[in-house]
Amino acid sequence: MTPTYHISAERRLLSCLLDAYIDRASFLMQIPERLFTGNNVFIYRGIEALHRAERPVDLVTLHKYLVDNGQTFVTLDLGFIADGITITSTWKTYAADLNEAWKQREEQQIMADLAVDRDIPRAFARYQAMQAVETNASETTAHELAKDYLLNMNEVREGRRKDSVYPTFIAPLDRILIGFKPSEFVLLGGRPAMGKTLLALQIAMNQAMAGIPVVFFTMEMSADQLSQRMLSNLAEMDGSHFLNPTERITSDQFLTLGQKADLLKSKPLYIVDLHQANLDRIEGEIAKLKTKYGVCGFFLDYLQLIEPFKMDKPKAKIEQMTNISKTLKSICKRQKVFGVVVSSLSRASEGRADHRPMMSDLRETGQLEFDADKIAFVYRPYQHDDSKPQDLMEVIVRKNRNGMMGIADIQCLLPFTKANEYPPDKLLDL
Repeated sequence: MTPTYHISAERRLLSCLLDAYIDRASFLMQIPERLFTGNNVFIYRGIEALHRAERPVDLVTLHKYLVDNGQTFVTLDLGFIADGITITSTWKTYAADLNEAWKQREEQQIMADLAVDRDIPRAFARYQAMQAVETNASETTAHELAKDYLLNMNEVREGRRKDSVYPTFIAPLDRILIGFKPSEFVLLGGRPAMGKTLLALQIAMNQAMAGIPVVFFTMEMSADQLSQRMLSNLAEMDGSHFLNPTERITSDQFLTLGQKADLLKSKPLYIVDLHQANLDRIEGEIAKLKTKYGVCGFFLDYLQLIEPFKMDKPKAKIEQMTNISKTLKSICKRQKVFGVVVSSLSRASEGRADHRPMMSDLRETGQLEFDADKIAFVYRPYQHDDSKPQDLMEVIVRKNRNGMMGIADIQCLLPFTKANEYPPDKLLDL
């Protein structure tokens, strides 16, 4: 069975080949038929045949070609292929990934044939031939990269294009983090009941309210529980009221909740309720939502609930988490989206005089420290010192690639599951 990500990647490459503004001959050389599986092979052959015949290549002509060649059963798959200007810089990454998937399929087929015919020299020759086939789709010269970077920077400087930085819209945090950039892997950690999910959801809501499309994967809480938190946040209503609405929510309050719920109307915040899922499923959802809604980032709550890869299940937990960490980083780069992943921490901080978390508190693996571009920890001093304000939350930035580190003081209103800038007048009393 082809993984969801690979199917989405195949469809994206086929969309690129339909783009009217590309050098199709060059693209067909760099995107060969071997990268495709199932019905996508017939679609690729149709594009290639229309190009060789010097006929227009679009969804209409492709549909006619498939019908004329007795491949009507394939036409339903055309609904997943985009038409028009669809070329994207990520096509090189998709092509390289699909080439690796093809090699894996070839290896499996060589081993299966060897088990039947026992022809070792033939198997070895096939293996050598397979290894000799390389794709240069992911190759770019340093000069081209530098030139593209400066061209993009100049467009931003001159105001012709917005910079792809997505702020959290919490001022003290943005002063340190600046925001999230495409391909960044951001880790948000904390001990239980510190407010890490609260902060992640608040940032996701802030960004959606500003028109930035994001997806929130909830693996710990149900969609209903997450909805309750969002409504509590918007209406500034104590979350405990939702546990007994008959007695604790009046008719007027219910109408207020309805009005506040309408604030989410047309806002690009997408919730995906996953009880158990591996990263192939998660990346498939991201690819789908990026194609459909143009999502710029994802939030995942939380890391330790991700199902390990099938091959990793017999291995130690540290190996499982190491591979999950590496794959999360790869997903952010492949999909060109930022990823904010919530993580629990070990109990090590509880034994220190200063209970503020450190990077060494990350559970199961040290790989997270290397893979993450930004690492922030949530800490509420009141949990260990009742002389501190109950509503003070410290967001401790321990790693910030190409940026500064520090502590952002945030007001955390736990009853409303809300986080915002700490009032300046109250900061003077800290």
